[in-house]
Amino acid sequence: MLRIVDLSRAEELSSPGMARVVGGMSCDTMTTLGGCLGDLRDAFNSLGCYGAGNALDDQQQEVYSQRCAA
Repeated sequence: MLRIVDLSRAEELSSPGMARVVGGMSCDTMTTLGGCLGDLRDAFNSLGCYGAGNALDDQQQEVYSQRCAA
């Protein structure tokens, strides 16, 4: 099945918004996603891109603040 997305009508969802749409995130997925975001934050900070690092830190905190589905 091919899905064509109308980007002008697409909505950007935050992590909690995506979790509501898909019915929650497994605890393993949450841990993996949070870890990847932390690794990306560290990489951006090491390059001196502190704004991007701070944004990724915020995303990581948002992921970890959710409840996970066992």
